[in-house]
Amino acid sequence: MVKHRPSEVVLLDKTIYSVDAVLKASYKFTEILYFDTIQQEEQKIKVQVSLKDSTKDLDQSILCFKNELVDQQLRSNLNIEFKDIRDVIVKRAFSSIS
Repeated sequence: MVKHRPSEVVLLDKTIYSVDAVLKASYKFTEILYFDTIQQEEQKIKVQVSLKDSTKDLDQSILCFKNELVDQQLRSNLNIEFKDIRDVIVKRAFSSIS
């Protein structure tokens, strides 16, 4: 007999979150959550999540996942925004070596 795990669909706005950020945040939560599907729809990313341990709180875990998602998306945005500055710094740092 297959044990039923509590699960929930998390809908995310594609204009705010990238698939890459969703995957990175998901990876950080693979210890406590199963990510059964990650689907792209027209304006949404649909993530089916369930608990690995049914004694844990699914709602709390999803809230923590969403916080991590914000963190990952912000990191991505900052990497894009400051890419040129980072490249100049790295180029200067390694120019003294050659």
